[in-house]
Amino acid sequence: MCNASSCRYLADLELHVHLAAEDVDAALEADSSRALQRIPAAVQEVTHLHVSALASAAPRCCAIMHTV
Repeated sequence: MCNASSCRYLADLELHVHLAAEDVDAALEADSSRALQRIPAAVQEVTHLHVSALASAAPRCCAIMHTV
């Protein structure tokens, strides 16, 4: 059994842990939402880099093939 003081302390501690968990949940939800919004731009940038890399590699490949 716990006395009134220790029971009150445990109840307050439980409340603080619960509120902290809700804050963490809200922060993770917001971060996740922002991350999902950045995905289309990231995919577009990767595609652009890929196309640019292919475009710059083509002349080099042609030059190598002509020297062989």
